[in-house]
Amino acid sequence: MRFSRLLFVLMLFTLLSNPSFAHGTSTVSGYGCRVGDAVFTQYLGTTHFWGTTYKVYNSNGQSYNVDYSPGEQCNYIESNDIYDQGKQCWVNSYVNPTNNQTGASYGTYVYYSLDICNVNLPIDDYVWVLLLAVGGVGAYVISKKRILA
Repeated sequence: MRFSRLLFVLMLFTLLSNPSFAHGTSTVSGYGCRVGDAVFTQYLGTTHFWGTTYKVYNSNGQSYNVDYSPGEQCNYIESNDIYDQGKQCWVNSYVNPTNNQTGASYGTYVYYSLDICNVNLPIDDYVWVLLLAVGGVGAYVISKKRILA
């Protein structure tokens, strides 16, 4: 019984001390294209439309919603953490050819900052630990059983 308790405590300590199980936030910042209440952050490239150059951001890529409520919310960009860069940009699923705006949405080129919450529990990465623990307990129980003849 002491062995199984020790094994359980050791397994629990190993899983909880791993940094991938840690909960917390990290700040991310960069440039993006704001269209309405969303900021698109995956940059695709530039295009030219009648003498003006536009940065194009992926409409199917990573985007974050803008939060107007008081207080910080994880995975949202606070409205006061968006800084207009004074240029227009486009959001589309591809970089348009020169002088073609098909499918593009006009937006505002911005600099943003947000807090990303890390709440990942990657249990699949630790199946081997669980199998090792169950196998160890099984081996211990089998070794302590006495076979009567």
